[in-house]
Amino acid sequence: MKFFLKSKLTTYLMACAVASSASAVDRDLELKKVKEQAKEKLSQNIGEFNSYRRPRSDGFINKDNVGEFLHKNIPLFVSSEDKYTKVYNYRWWMMMKHLREHQDKETKEKYYVFTEFFGHKGWASRSWAITCPAGHQFYDLRWMRDPKYLKSYAEYYMGGPASKL
Repeated sequence: MKFFLKSKLTTYLMACAVASSASAVDRDLELKKVKEQAKEKLSQNIGEFNSYRRPRSDGFINKDNVGEFLHKNIPLFVSSEDKYTKVYNYRWWMMMKHLREHQDKETKEKYYVFTEFFGHKGWASRSWAITCPAGHQFYDLRWMRDPKYLKSYAEYYMGGPASKL
């Protein structure tokens, strides 16, 4: 009887282990599939967005390098509702058109900043950034994979030239 129970328990545990590893494999395959769908959708959306008549970028991101930059730096997203995916990707695409490098004339320090409107506006700082949307921009940009852009933007406002103007 003891042997019978032991073999039943062993069989049950082995079945659980196989089911568990099979579901882990299924989850991994599903995750890989969803990531590939998100990458493909992002690429399709970027192609469409680049065909729109929009102002040129304020910075170094343009239609030639935006795809590579977004694939490398933003969290991927795909929804069963295509409109949500498109809006998400458009928001990132548009934000990157406002990412620019700025070298302060006085300190010669370099910063990454985000503009809100294309071109320099009279009410903007020397870098073309304005304080009003900064909190919202920080909130969005915290999701970028490379934190250097957000850190630099925060340094610009908190201790850099924008804090002294």
